[in-house]
Amino acid sequence: KAADLGHVEGQTAYAVMLLSGNGIPSDYSLAVKYLRQSVSQNDPEAHWLLGVTLMEILSQKKNPISGPESPSDAVARHNKKYGESLLLLKKAADEFHIAQAEYFLGMAYEYAIGVEQNFYVSQEYYRRATEKGHADSMYNLGLMYTYGRGCVQDYRRAFAMFDNAIRSSAHKSAAYYLGLFHMYGYAIEPNYDRALNWFEFASVSEDPGISEKALNAVVEIRELIDVANEETAKQLDTFRSKGDT
Repeated sequence: KAADLGHVEGQTAYAVMLLSGNGIPSDYSLAVKYLRQSVSQNDPEAHWLLGVTLMEILSQKKNPISGPESPSDAVARHNKKYGESLLLLKKAADEFHIAQAEYFLGMAYEYAIGVEQNFYVSQEYYRRATEKGHADSMYNLGLMYTYGRGCVQDYRRAFAMFDNAIRSSAHKSAAYYLGLFHMYGYAIEPNYDRALNWFEFASVSEDPGISEKALNAVVEIRELIDVANEETAKQLDTFRSKGDT
């Protein structure tokens, strides 16, 4: 009722319920309608929500192509398709300084969604969102440092980003990478016990890929710990036998 009476926050809130299917059937088309009304009243939250919603809808559609298409034409068509989404996200990020918009723009520039790939710009948007405590941006920035994606590979910076993501929101995917860092000694002394703890924590991640890799790592590191314990026991037996003689 508030939305239909023109209440801007009501329009945005109702659109969120329509997107999530929280209490009512999910309806993206109707959500877009209400978000557009909120955007017309300059609601900051509606800008990034509409931008992301349109991007999600477009990513699931395949535009028909008539006749052969050159690579440059394909890129131009792709960028044009996402034009409105990016304009909304840029306004939400650059004018309203909303962390979620900065995060999705970081994703867009990292993976060339509607724009030319630019790791520098991607990192800048992730950094801005990170300063606002956005955990997924911390995680993505950590990945870029880990793999040297558009920057010099830097395990110490990556470790700090993953650690911050966990501290701010118990980010399970970041926990998987902390497990790797502790296991292999990236930017820190190897510590199998800590690695095992992080892998076990990450094994219940909502990301099935991370969850599977974490479970495999748990099995692997337990085997390593068993081998290390057996070797320690042998060394102790050797010292005891020398002491007896």
